[in-house]
Amino acid sequence: MLPRLLQLLSVFLVVMVTGPASAGTINVLGSVDLIGSSEPFGVINLVGDRGLSSNVLAQFFQFGPERCSGPGCSPGTTISLHAFAGDFFGGGVMLEGVFYPNVDGNVVSPCPCSLLSVNFNGQVVAPPFGQSTTVTLTVPVDFVIEFSHDATGMDRSTEQLVASATATLTLQEFDFGPGFGVGWQYEGIPGIRYDLTREPTTLLLFGTTAAGLGLARWRRRKPG
Repeated sequence: MLPRLLQLLSVFLVVMVTGPASAGTINVLGSVDLIGSSEPFGVINLVGDRGLSSNVLAQFFQFGPERCSGPGCSPGTTISLHAFAGDFFGGGVMLEGVFYPNVDGNVVSPCPCSLLSVNFNGQVVAPPFGQSTTVTLTVPVDFVIEFSHDATGMDRSTEQLVASATATLTLQEFDFGPGFGVGWQYEGIPGIRYDLTREPTTLLLFGTTAAGLGLARWRRRKPG
């Protein structure tokens, strides 16, 4: 009886949480690599439910009260990370067997056509200077990723891409000269990488389902 209840509970949880996924929520994983500069370019590599995949080159824009550029920033300074995709230059997105080569600022003809919206936000405190002049930080970040698309020019849909995200950035100790001194900088050195992983809720549901099914099989095989 218990294995059967676990099976039913697992199926119920999966249907309740992942059921709406086909209607506009897609679990994704992958990465966004930004090449360091004042207005960096980035490669968006994603894979997800419903056959979603992307390999898009985009120009990103970064803002924040402290970017650790110019005269740099001292240890203890809060570094704000804010990156969002602006212009798109190449690549495309595949979803449910349809390839969307026209990823730009408007979902307009000729179709199939689409818009990929990528936005990251996070903060980290600049560390103290140590024995090494270079340090790599991993920072949890919030993000919003949406994919608006129209395969025929008649029906526009918007998908919300869901994942957990972390940013990895490299800070370099640099002497900015008289009047400025030594500070951290990250512009112009290896850029920022954003890594996307499956949401913990999705993994929990998968584990619960697997456990329920596994226990049911074990009970069926148990003699007597």
